[in-house]
Amino acid sequence: MNYMEKKIYPLISIIVPVHNSERFLEKCITSILNQSYVNFELLLVLSGEMNDDSEKICTQFANKDGRIRILKASLGVAAARNIGLKNATGEYIGFVDSDDWIEKEMFEILANPLITGSADISICRFRLIQERLKHLPELSDGILNCSYTIIESKDALRRLGSNHIESFCWNKLFRASVIKNIVFPSIPIYEDVAVMVDIFKNVSYVALTDCQLYNYVSNKSSLTKRRFIEDRIIALEVLSLRFKQLKELGLPADEFMAKVILGNYVTFARAYVFADKNERKKNKNRILELNKTFSSFGLVKSKELVCIESLMLKIVTTKYFYSNSLVVIFIEVIRRLFNLFIKTMILKRKAI
Repeated sequence: MNYMEKKIYPLISIIVPVHNSERFLEKCITSILNQSYVNFELLLVLSGEMNDDSEKICTQFANKDGRIRILKASLGVAAARNIGLKNATGEYIGFVDSDDWIEKEMFEILANPLITGSADISICRFRLIQERLKHLPELSDGILNCSYTIIESKDALRRLGSNHIESFCWNKLFRASVIKNIVFPSIPIYEDVAVMVDIFKNVSYVALTDCQLYNYVSNKSSLTKRRFIEDRIIALEVLSLRFKQLKELGLPADEFMAKVILGNYVTFARAYVFADKNERKKNKNRILELNKTFSSFGLVKSKELVCIESLMLKIVTTKYFYSNSLVVIFIEVIRRLFNLFIKTMILKRKAI
C-alpha cells in the first residue's frame, strides 16, 4: 500500500530565498501551497533589502496559510539557505527558488523513497523555462506516473562528478540528518556545487526519478545571474575544490567535467578581455594558481580537448593579453570550436 494511502506524512521543510522576485513569486508560492503532499512548513527567507513588493506578497500569503513562516537574512542565496536550515524543523528538507515553480506532486513523489527507507536523497528532473516568454506555461494538474532508480552513494558521487547528477539543491529532497549541519559558503555563484560532494558522501542511497517536476526559469536577474570576472574565478575555484574532493574519495574526474572547467575558462577569458587593467592585475595570481591546480589533475583525454585546454590555460596570463585586441576574435574562435566539440561528445555519449 502506498504511504499516501496510509496518511503518513513526515514534515517537510521547504526553504525559499526571496529577493526582488515579485514577477514570479506568487506563482512560486501557489505551486508549493497546492502540493498533494500537505504536511510541510514553507520558510520564505527575505534576503537583503527589497525594492519591490516581494515582502508584501509573502506577508499576504502568510496571513492566509499557517504553514508559512517568514524569516530574514543578509543578501545572498547562501545566507538565505543557511537561515532556512537553521530554522527548519522538518524530517526532510527541500529548496525552491522564488522565481521558479513546481509540479503539484513534486514533494509527494520525492518523499516516497525517503519514507520507505530506500534513500537519503531523492532527485527529480527539471524543465527549463525561458524568462523572456510572455506567457509562462501553466502548472500541470495531471497525475504523474514516475519510476525510480536507487543507486549507491559511490555511484551517485561518480555521477555527480560527471555532471550526470546536477549539483542544484532545488530538484532534490534531503533527509534532514544529511544536510542540516551543512553551511553554504557566502559566494555569489556555485554555492550549491561547493557543498554537494560533502552531502552525498554521507548518504547510503540516492533515488532518481524520471519525471520533470521542477520548472527552472533561466536568465534570472534576482539573486544568481551575474557576469563579473570575480564570479568566473570563484566558479573555477569551486570546481578545483570538487576535483580535489573526488580525488580524495578515489573517484577519478570525468572528461565531461573537464569540459565544464574549460567552458568556465572560455566565459572567463571573454570577460577578462574587457576588464580594466587593475582588475586583471588583482586576479592574476589566483588565475596562475588555478592553472597550476588544473594542470596537475590530468583530466583531459581527447586530442581536441588537450588543444583547447593548452590554449585557455595560457591565454589569460600572457603579457599580450593586456593589449592585443585580436585576442577577442581568437577567443570567439576558441569558443565556437569548444561548443562544436561539446556537441560532438554529447552525440557520441548518446550513441553508446
